[in-house]
Amino acid sequence: MNITLNLNRLFAKFPLRGIGGLALALLITSCEKEEIKAVMNPNAAVVTTLSSQNVVLTKENADKDALTISWAKPDYGFNAAATYTILMDKKGGNFAEAAAFSTGGELKKTFKTSELNAALLKLGLKAGTAADLDVRVQAILGPTTTLSSALSSLKATPYLDKLDLKEAQHLVAGMAPTCLSINLTKPMCLWRMWLLKMAKSSSAKTTNGM
Repeated sequence: MNITLNLNRLFAKFPLRGIGGLALALLITSCEKEEIKAVMNPNAAVVTTLSSQNVVLTKENADKDALTISWAKPDYGFNAAATYTILMDKKGGNFAEAAAFSTGGELKKTFKTSELNAALLKLGLKAGTAADLDVRVQAILGPTTTLSSALSSLKATPYLDKLDLKEAQHLVAGMAPTCLSINLTKPMCLWRMWLLKMAKSSSAKTTNGM
């Protein structure tokens, strides 16, 4: 880029002497003549991939990988130092009380079963019951610039991390009448009855130990 400068006019405008004055005059004039702006590529998009759309979590697999959420680095149109955050909320929750997971500059996150289970329970999901979730990834480019992915759907079933009598009673109370009478051999019925029995046993031990 060629910049033609009238030195007499520069020194008249900036009455400084010596090389330092000339350098300052050149710098200010260059800034006045040209501004370099980073322009966002209007087609930039965060495209999210889930390793599974349906995860059923179990305590036996607490230390195993349950879900990986990944995305390719978008073409921002400039060299952006973006940081990324995964948002997860109950379907239709509009991310008002979403679970947030920052990955820094990494383009994926793998959830351990125990980590994902804790997040789901905190969102209010019931143990042993499948629920629909919305997942979104945000690319944060600055204080006022955020690029969000389209919504991804996830169905997840958490497990009861700790035996809780109240929760177990809630599960049993939610069983259909047929589950309490003629269909006690159904796997879900047997599981819920066992859960209540174990919770009562755990509660009794705690009471006796006090």
